[in-house]
Amino acid sequence: MKRGSGTSPALTNNSPATVPTLP
Repeated sequence: MKRGSGTSPALTNNSPATVPTLP
C-alpha cells in the first residue's frame, strides 16, 4: 500500500482516511 502520495485516490480506495490526511 502506498501512503503519502495521495496522487491516486483510486489506489488508496482501501484507505479513504489516507486521502484527506494528505495535504
